[in-house]
Amino acid sequence: VFSPDKRYLVFTSGYSIKFVNLETGKIEKKFGDTKHYINDVTFYPNNENIVATWSQDGTITYWDIQSERELISFSASDDDDGYSHLVFNNSGTYLASANDGHYVNIWDAVTKHPIAKIKDKVSMDGMIKAHKKTVKSMIFVDDDELLTCSFDGTAKYWKLKQLNYED
Repeated sequence: VFSPDKRYLVFTSGYSIKFVNLETGKIEKKFGDTKHYINDVTFYPNNENIVATWSQDGTITYWDIQSERELISFSASDDDDGYSHLVFNNSGTYLASANDGHYVNIWDAVTKHPIAKIKDKVSMDGMIKAHKKTVKSMIFVDDDELLTCSFDGTAKYWKLKQLNYED
């Protein structure tokens, strides 16, 4: 991902987060040094000095970029099969994470408490099935609209309303 000021390319590699200066092409900052591979990184929209990462063990961690220290970690999945994608909505109120079977979890981005688990829904058109395989990519289309894509070859569009955990 690019830093909010567009000065850095920020990526994960192994056990750390790296910041490459786009003008010099050199790594200017490297931190993390976790016990598990870090597989994704995203900036918190309400504070450009905070990034969130997903580690291979199913942990989401918020990091302070300036101090290069962990702020908080919490378990997002017991599924230890590797990669997940993280995405904040634009207002920074929700954080979505995948790699929980074929479901997507929605978290309160501030309190880090689970709000909802996206799974099968019933609509006027019948049952809308959740993905059959692991969700590997997602994006908030709007603050309450999420597009998810899975290894099962499907993309699903979810309108998030009155979020209650397990909805």
